[in-house]
Amino acid sequence: MTKKIGYIAGSRIWQLGDWEPSLERTLFLKDDFMGDILKDEWAVNVDAGCTVAIVAALNGTVVHTTTAVNDDWATLAHGLNWTATRACGIEARLNLDVATLCTIELGFNDALTEAQGSAFDDYNLTGAALPTPVAADAVIIGFDPLDSAANFPNFTAVNVINTVAPAATDLAVLPVGGTFYVLKVQLDAAGNAYYYVNGVLLATHLLAITPADPLTPWITIRNKAANIRLLTVDYVKVWQNR
Repeated sequence: MTKKIGYIAGSRIWQLGDWEPSLERTLFLKDDFMGDILKDEWAVNVDAGCTVAIVAALNGTVVHTTTAVNDDWATLAHGLNWTATRACGIEARLNLDVATLCTIELGFNDALTEAQGSAFDDYNLTGAALPTPVAADAVIIGFDPLDSAANFPNFTAVNVINTVAPAATDLAVLPVGGTFYVLKVQLDAAGNAYYYVNGVLLATHLLAITPADPLTPWITIRNKAANIRLLTVDYVKVWQNR
């Protein structure tokens, strides 16, 4: 669908309805996290003391907050209603308060929760060839500066298909604490995955996921030291063909 974009004093504006596809042909979820509590369609899974909650802010936000305990985690999922066969995609605008000593993930997973809250464990330990998947099927843009500093210190495109053949690509974007980034993962009917940061396609993984597997949107943070970490999400959009 062609988007109409106008400009006022150098600022981009969106005309009403431009971002919304035809709902006759497309399943579309968008949440700006307005109001006081999360909609009950979201599935929140957290370790003891961690939270995922709306925090009042301009345009609305939801904030994932860990405790200061190593490997504590907070996950926001939705439901296993999405598949690559229907060309599902997800986009979110998010920031990390301090871009150290934690893991964050955005993408699709085949489960609503994982052990210790991440679909991939130890993104790339020194000397390791690839991240270690926890999920059976997942496509993720992730970040783990503690365990990936030797090889993938930046946002990283990762995937696993039916528990095997994990793959990773360094997206060459180094997150800065307090800075918002727009992350996007798009799948096609063959299970290929396309990874974007700030609107730029930075990696493609062929046959990245089992096409017919039910998937959930997935946004998570996992602490990696005795420090509280906050992942703030401004909005999330998820879509697929009907």
